[in-house]
Amino acid sequence: MKKIIATTVIILSFISVTSFAQDTEEATSTLLRTPHWTSNKGYWVIKSTLSAPTEQTVLFYNNNHILVFEQTVSGKILNINKRRVKKQLEKTLDASVIAWENKRDSMQSNLVYTK
Repeated sequence: MKKIIATTVIILSFISVTSFAQDTEEATSTLLRTPHWTSNKGYWVIKSTLSAPTEQTVLFYNNNHILVFEQTVSGKILNINKRRVKKQLEKTLDASVIAWENKRDSMQSNLVYTK
């Protein structure tokens, strides 16, 4: 009788551990999903102050966390809950990162190495 109880406890603990591991894997995979409106080239950050809520600064960074473009928006408050605003920020980010990379590449190709 003791062997049956011990075996049952071992089996139940194994089942609970494996189900817990699957739950944590699912939770991790849902955290790693990125929204469809995000860019794979970088990210943007909006800065604003309470004293001037209609003046916001949007900072665009590449994936290496380098600031590639900065834009100030005056006269209106950006509602980042709207899909249209997110898509516009994504397009601006993509264009800014591409322009920054092209400028960096052209500057590197114009360098003359002397000995």
